[in-house]
Amino acid sequence: MKNQLIRPALLMFLLFMAANQQVSAQGGIDLYNYDLKLINPAFLAVDSDFEITGFYKARPFYYNDNTETYMFTHANRIGASNSAIGSMVWYQDNDLARWIRVSTGYSYKFNLTDKSKLSFGAYLKYSNLKVDPNYYVEILPDHPEVINELNSIERGVDMDLGVGYISGNSRIGLNVSNIWAPSNSVKTFNPRRRRYNAFISQKLNINHWLSFTPSLMFKTDFSQRQLDINGVFVFKNLILFGINYEWRENGPNDINLSAGVRVKDKAEFIVRGFSLLRSTSVYTPAGLDIEAMLKLKLGRK
Repeated sequence: MKNQLIRPALLMFLLFMAANQQVSAQGGIDLYNYDLKLINPAFLAVDSDFEITGFYKARPFYYNDNTETYMFTHANRIGASNSAIGSMVWYQDNDLARWIRVSTGYSYKFNLTDKSKLSFGAYLKYSNLKVDPNYYVEILPDHPEVINELNSIERGVDMDLGVGYISGNSRIGLNVSNIWAPSNSVKTFNPRRRRYNAFISQKLNINHWLSFTPSLMFKTDFSQRQLDINGVFVFKNLILFGINYEWRENGPNDINLSAGVRVKDKAEFIVRGFSLLRSTSVYTPAGLDIEAMLKLKLGRK
């Protein structure tokens, strides 16, 4: 009887751990401060007429397994209007589950002054999670109903809403993700929870060859709170260096370092390859922990 309870509980916990590595607001992305549309649809095509972003993340998960995440996004302004549209395809894979999410976005910016705008945006998204039952045939031989339930926990349509204030080098954003998520789901490990985020940043031009952009991000789903403190240095509009400290109410905390290059304000390539404080356990073992982003921008800035 004891083993019959422990094994399904173990599987549910593993799935919960995997779910918390998903893009959270597209969460789980430490490089969001290089591309704000990843977390808030109000920032679609803020810095250029047309932009595309490719993203890859690898993180160890449960013994020798790795969780890999791939994402492609695009955003473009609609003519000379204040409207913008965007799209996002997100895929995550490990031996436990395969996850795909497809989103389409829209934003509209209201001119407050010559230099400031208030933007509203939305992502409409479809998600599908598929658990591989063969991976657990030895762990759960007598519990096929658990696999059937897990197969159905993340499939359907949801929406993210966001508002952003843009004024010169300042950015302020508020957004809520998964607004249609059930508030009283019986599945306590359900990854499709409603999440709220607040972001603020200010670019500071220190001199003609160095700028520094500090930012803060607060995230909560009311079961846990997280505060990110970020900073990005740009040297001669060419070399980028970033640092990110993540404080989590229930732990673990983390420090991430990133670096990249910028080419004439048209392209950026950034890599986060060093995580100082991330805890290691059977569920998050030591190993390759890396993010890489390539962003291309066309049109006016």
